[in-house]
Amino acid sequence: MAVADPLDVIARRPARRRTGSIAVAGIVLLGVGAAGACWWAGLPHAGLPLPGDVVASGAQLAGLVASVLVCLQLLLIARVPLLVRSIGLGALVGWHRRVGSSVLILIVLHVLLAVLGAMLIDRRTLWSELTGTVFADPALVQAVIGTALIVVAGLTSARMARSRLRYEWWYAVHLSVYLGIFLSFAHQVRSGVHFVDSPAMRTGWIALYVLTAAVIVLGRLLGPTARLLRHRIRVEQVVPETADVVSVWLRGPGLWRLRVRAGQFFYVRFLTPGHLWSAHPYSVSTLPQLGRMRLTIGASGDHSNAARQLRPGTRVLLEGPFGSFGTGCGAESRVLLIAGGSGVGPIAALAREFSRAGRDVVLLHRASSPAQLPLRGELTGLSLRFLPVLGRRSELGRDPLGPESLGALVPDVAGREAFVCGSPGLVRAATDGLRALGVPDRRIHHEELELA
Repeated sequence: MAVADPLDVIARRPARRRTGSIAVAGIVLLGVGAAGACWWAGLPHAGLPLPGDVVASGAQLAGLVASVLVCLQLLLIARVPLLVRSIGLGALVGWHRRVGSSVLILIVLHVLLAVLGAMLIDRRTLWSELTGTVFADPALVQAVIGTALIVVAGLTSARMARSRLRYEWWYAVHLSVYLGIFLSFAHQVRSGVHFVDSPAMRTGWIALYVLTAAVIVLGRLLGPTARLLRHRIRVEQVVPETADVVSVWLRGPGLWRLRVRAGQFFYVRFLTPGHLWSAHPYSVSTLPQLGRMRLTIGASGDHSNAARQLRPGTRVLLEGPFGSFGTGCGAESRVLLIAGGSGVGPIAALAREFSRAGRDVVLLHRASSPAQLPLRGELTGLSLRFLPVLGRRSELGRDPLGPESLGALVPDVAGREAFVCGSPGLVRAATDGLRALGVPDRRIHHEELELA
């Protein structure tokens, strides 16, 4: 039986993901079309509608489409294995954000049109409509609260707001979305004109939400719990690497079943106070071997700061592996790896794999001082060229990862496959420098570290 060439499999993977993204776009359009059909079927088609009725119908359409897209948005980040394998978690998160922006706009439009339509129909002022209709109806008050929760979560997802919030606050706000959806859903099925007189539509609408909830519970709760019981993973030891980076060694008889590749990450939940209520993305710095695996974690938030206090024996729940950072490598024998801070975790795993494969590897590690170079000792022991890029940018006088610096450090950079991992600023600087030196986008792979 013929065995597929691994490089050929890698070459086909981007094509599969493009097909998957097209499929997601098709599902989104199908959902929008179904909401539109539901809206059209519920319209009164006799007589000429009054202006207030037209505006109210527009509000109903915006609300129906927003509700369908909310369900699709949740399914995109439910970490369904089939979707993650075929499309990639990064692409799914991208679609989640794009759909979320549309949901936010539609919800605001729904509220504005609903209030305006009611004012025109009832011939009331804004204040009298709010006090006499909206706030006088408990179901509408529920809907207003639910809508507010969803809008707040959407606004805090903007990059500027996200960067100013502690992860734990951001996570709590996003958990409140489920309450907001429940409150809004109750308003839809009890008061929505398209469902009150149509048992079939109401049943279908309930089924959509039940299916969405079932997938989330299975993917985010039951699946990881089953893996916890099967793999029996615990913290073996915590090793300080620098003042703000630690390595957490995990041990478990089922680690080999995870099939993790270099450059991938897990959503990690340590089952101990301070870590229990949220899972955070951490990359693997040493692949499973002899029942052990290593995560290297930088102190970038409350959760990662507390990793230093983890005790041996703590149970660990892993979701994944995720990510395609190291799976897009082409046939080039020469590789450039660029790491910043704790971004050296996935870079170290890639360096080890590429060195074993006999590739020509150059590794640039950006840091302010030698004391901020985690894993330096083991990296210098590999068959590669290790180049620490030290000093603050203000002291160096130029961008240490700009085209001039990169060109001087790695003269043959244009012929290399490049992998970059670090803070968003480092990733932008390095990728801009690589492009300026003639490295095509298809040979630049990058991953930004998230606050945790």
